[in-house]
Amino acid sequence: MSGYLDLAKRVVEKAPPKATREELAERRRRKLEEAGRRGLAVRWSQYPDWITLHDPLSGEWAEVRAGDCFPSLVEEANRRRKKR
Repeated sequence: MSGYLDLAKRVVEKAPPKATREELAERRRRKLEEAGRRGLAVRWSQYPDWITLHDPLSGEWAEVRAGDCFPSLVEEANRRRKKR
């Protein structure tokens, strides 16, 4: 049984240290900067009749039914599809 205990101790010792608040804040700041640079992105989802939108303020992606979107968003998704 002591072999298991030694193995567990080695795993804990090798675990990376937890990120500090400053590091987490820096990661979030970089993520939001990246999202701001990317801007609003519109593309067709992998699911039929759904569009994927990128929110530049939060950096989040959301999927919305194409029928619920403005026609200009559907046109933008179609333009992006044609470029591929």
